[in-house]
Amino acid sequence: MNRIIIVAVFLGGISCAIPITAQNLDAFFTTEEAIGRFDQIREALFQFRDFTQTIFERSDLGSKHDIYVLYENSIPVDANVTVGLTGQDFQRDGYMNWDMQHIGFPNWTKYVQGYIEYLELKNKKLTLELLILKDQPADIIDSLRAEIDDEEERLQNSFLHEDEWVD
Repeated sequence: MNRIIIVAVFLGGISCAIPITAQNLDAFFTTEEAIGRFDQIREALFQFRDFTQTIFERSDLGSKHDIYVLYENSIPVDANVTVGLTGQDFQRDGYMNWDMQHIGFPNWTKYVQGYIEYLELKNKKLTLELLILKDQPADIIDSLRAEIDDEEERLQNSFLHEDEWVD
């Protein structure tokens, strides 16, 4: 299939437009880019943890409810919790922004997921080459070749389709 899809993606800090085809998956999915997305996800999660801790520390959970460690079920459902936050608490990192949470986060995780599946496809292609070099039976080679073709098309359709990215 020689379909070209243009993907313009906000990946949190960078914007890219790459024509995506089965022939240039290597240009789209790179280890460096996946590590960059992973680092952003990790940083956002750590900052979320810190913000959650700030909420806990500035609440009346300890004094009013005798709760000093926050777990999802530790706060009674009928508890009225007061939290004292300032506007500065919400501005301390870039991950509180609407666009980071609704555009960056989904695209970062989508890229990492796509990269993992891309590596699995690449591994199957290397296995195919090895089977060919070892002169394995044609039915095994043909079966793996068909599996690779299906996987390549699925990858293009599910991860590289322009409607799948949030912008």
